[in-house]
Amino acid sequence: MAAPLFVDISVFQPAVVDWSLYLPWSARNDGRARLSIRATEGTGVRDGHYARYRSESIAEAAKLGIPLDLIHYHFSDPDLNSPQAEADFFRSVVGSLDGRATDVWMLDFEKNVPQSNASWALGWCRRAESNFNGLIGTIYASKSFAEARLQDTRLARYSYTMADWTFDPNVRPSCPLPWRKYQYLQWTDQDVQVPGFFNADGSPVRVDADIFMGSVMGGDYAEAMWLPSPNFWSGNTKDYVVIHGTATCGTQTGYELATSPEFTDGKTKSVHYINDRNDSPVYQVVREHDSAWGNCCVTGNACADGTLPHPGTGDCHDPWLIMDHNYNVNSISIENVKHDCDNADGLTTVQYNKLVALVHDICLRNGIPMRRATDASGGIIGHFDLDPVNKARCPGNFPWDQFLKDVAAGGGQSMLPTGWTDDGTTLTAKNGIVVVRGFRNKVLDAASWDSDDVPNTVEFHADQVLYHRPDLGAGQVQTFRDHYMWFTSTRGVVLEKELGLEIYLRDKKIADLEAQLAAGGGGTPPTPPDTSALKAALDAVVADLQKASTDAQAAETDLSNLK
Repeated sequence: MAAPLFVDISVFQPAVVDWSLYLPWSARNDGRARLSIRATEGTGVRDGHYARYRSESIAEAAKLGIPLDLIHYHFSDPDLNSPQAEADFFRSVVGSLDGRATDVWMLDFEKNVPQSNASWALGWCRRAESNFNGLIGTIYASKSFAEARLQDTRLARYSYTMADWTFDPNVRPSCPLPWRKYQYLQWTDQDVQVPGFFNADGSPVRVDADIFMGSVMGGDYAEAMWLPSPNFWSGNTKDYVVIHGTATCGTQTGYELATSPEFTDGKTKSVHYINDRNDSPVYQVVREHDSAWGNCCVTGNACADGTLPHPGTGDCHDPWLIMDHNYNVNSISIENVKHDCDNADGLTTVQYNKLVALVHDICLRNGIPMRRATDASGGIIGHFDLDPVNKARCPGNFPWDQFLKDVAAGGGQSMLPTGWTDDGTTLTAKNGIVVVRGFRNKVLDAASWDSDDVPNTVEFHADQVLYHRPDLGAGQVQTFRDHYMWFTSTRGVVLEKELGLEIYLRDKKIADLEAQLAAGGGGTPPTPPDTSALKAALDAVVADLQKASTDAQAAETDLSNLK
């Protein structure tokens, strides 16, 4: 199934739209039409076409029998008004959305003024949520705008509508933090092929065109993007989790698989979840209480009692399984994207971590044992356990022992450094100093973070994140015993190795020397001291700092050459 398309319109488009052409076009991929319409700006501008667009599109959708989801949006002026005043004005124009269960509100956040920041956006969204009786809406911003101005994890409560004009509806750009996925993607501001939009002379109208990427709601796993497939049967006893590998013999992505003909034709195949190799979200295509079409039936000979199949050999199937029984009706299946034809490639680090968290969550919610299945009471198995004849290499190269330990340990919590704690947003080292946002993610994503590599300070702002790279400019910094992390909006989070404590101590020494140089008493100024010795010491510290950085980079190069 191709991704559903819709447009974003306002008073800048013609007042008259042929909805009988537009609505079927928007609904052709998933049966639902969508339309984003501007309602207000600031505290006094009512869009001149809003009421007409809203009433006429709803009436025509009812006439055609097409479900219609409206996105009512507000263009913000953070330099002119408070977020609460603008949210209240928006509510006064839109009115109640009771009876419009699938409509959402949207904050259009793009004005390039200093007041356009995360605090203002959060204030507006919280007021809108309250004004619309708890309805959760979405925030529209360009990718670069979000990276520069919306770095507050509290905003992830609201879905993200990303503007990234690639001018290609098939491109799926990466998603900026604090979100892990975008619900809508605006891919162009000049689509001239949308039915129903014409100028008075009959020429086509350029419009902002968007893609519906999947609801943040509708699935079972909170971190998954919901891309429903028609390929399923009703009912599922949910006794097993079955791990697969795609063996694509190419570079097919998880999203491409989820929306492919074989997953959307109503007759071929499906699984419940698809886990891609990068940091894109897990895709859910079938609800867990329904049966996907990914496992099917038991083949081959049963293993001897007390033994289990050996991955990759195709020697036998799990001995308690019933021959010819279709285990789709008893299992939740997960495809892991693998590009080698025989699944010889391993999981990427981020893919592995996503899978551990997913399987832990599935087992916890459904009462499935967090162990390899050894009898009919359920557990975790590979596709090879069911079908050694046809799927001996599925999922192929896979770290079974470590994976099962990590799932049982709590969906990745075993990756925490010993003595550290994490509540989902704040990582606290064993010395009590906290690590948050992107720096937290760096620590948790590390293959092995030394528990004694604790932060020296909390995160702080630096006018220059690296002394020897003034081109990088200002950003956030946090130093650790063995590492130094810095963040800028253009580079993201960067981890410098083996320099943390060294730079911290040298920074402190420099600060002390600068304080001595700047110190002076009140009253009659004393005779200026001879600061030449202090200046020479300061210069020496800076030189040592630059040399330490150069030596560390050279050491990394030497290590790379040895690998």
